[in-house]
Amino acid sequence: MARAVNNSGSGQQWSVVRPGDRVVFEHDSAAPIAGVVDVCTEDASVVWVHTVDGTGRLLIHRDDGYRLAALAG
Repeated sequence: MARAVNNSGSGQQWSVVRPGDRVVFEHDSAAPIAGVVDVCTEDASVVWVHTVDGTGRLLIHRDDGYRLAALAG
């Protein structure tokens, strides 16, 4: 089931991310990262994602400039 994602301005809703969610993170100067959330910190400022492209498990920090573009539970 999909949940709403608000990407307007600084209102990025990383707090809605949960382990097991399918996500896509976008960045202005990097390829999108698509995968499944493995773990995240309580405040969701750090998210570990198992990528779907086979590159492995990546850590994404909210201050890295990525936007949460898609989310499905």
